[in-house]
Amino acid sequence: MNYILSELDMELDLEIIHHELTPTEVNLFIESMTVTATCPKCLQISHRKHGQSLRKIRDIPISKKDVYLYIRLNKWYCTNPSCPCKYFTESTRIAPAYQRSTLRATHFYKKAGL
Repeated sequence: MNYILSELDMELDLEIIHHELTPTEVNLFIESMTVTATCPKCLQISHRKHGQSLRKIRDIPISKKDVYLYIRLNKWYCTNPSCPCKYFTESTRIAPAYQRSTLRATHFYKKAGL
């Protein structure tokens, strides 16, 4: 599994918790280990966690198996009282906001015409 992560350019604040191999899929369960996050609206640093969110991100296939990353990201309260954003979910290079596949998977499937 480490070769998948090295290819993904894993960030230091993400850790693989568990992996599952099925006849058709490779599933990696990844968790954020961050202790602070920056509000995307006002750029205020927050230390107050609000909860967690689970995202399913598709990666490129390996040996004809689909690869999925299940990433548990932290939700945070924005501590700036004048900010319109009361809470937010952290974003990473692997899982930018609202994206359902890694950047390399997007390029791979466009190239393949899928």
